[in-house]
Amino acid sequence: MTALPKTLLKKKAFSYQEIIKSGISRHYLHQMLADNKIEKISRNLYSVDGYNVYGQEEQYRVATIKVGGPSAICLLSALDFYDLTDEIPNKVWVFVPHQKRIRSNTIKCIRTRNPYWSIGIKKHDRYSVTSLERTIIDCLVYKRVVGANISTSSLKRAIGDKKIDIDSLISMAKKMRCFKRIIPYIEMVIHD
Repeated sequence: MTALPKTLLKKKAFSYQEIIKSGISRHYLHQMLADNKIEKISRNLYSVDGYNVYGQEEQYRVATIKVGGPSAICLLSALDFYDLTDEIPNKVWVFVPHQKRIRSNTIKCIRTRNPYWSIGIKKHDRYSVTSLERTIIDCLVYKRVVGANISTSSLKRAIGDKKIDIDSLISMAKKMRCFKRIIPYIEMVIHD
């Protein structure tokens, strides 16, 4: 009987496809589940027994594994990541391509036709998050989804805490081609 490969042990959470690619048969997978060597987190997702998958970063990794690529943690989850909201998201919010469909109780997919994958997305350990500037811009653009109060309060908080400056925010809005939609909110914060 073989043990889990070191590559999977390092990942802590892994998909069914990763298990099969590492050379473990379905029979041995079921045997490891029965012996409590690994546990099933959700459909097609497994972890090393006793591993806590409920930390913020681990939730992002699990969501990224479930959704697949390309994807990025965004909006309310990204605001929580940067500590710009008091709201605690009950799902992980993820940008995905428009054609991708995911059914999950723990993930809120934001399907978009042009997500600008090359602008303002930071790579972390096995997941990606929108940058602080992009997160604020996206929240203002998707204010109907996030909520107008959360969007404007996060903008005020980010500028008030000096986490971002207005020039970088304007630059990001121009790159994402939504400057005209964002400028009224920036002017509102400046004049407050």
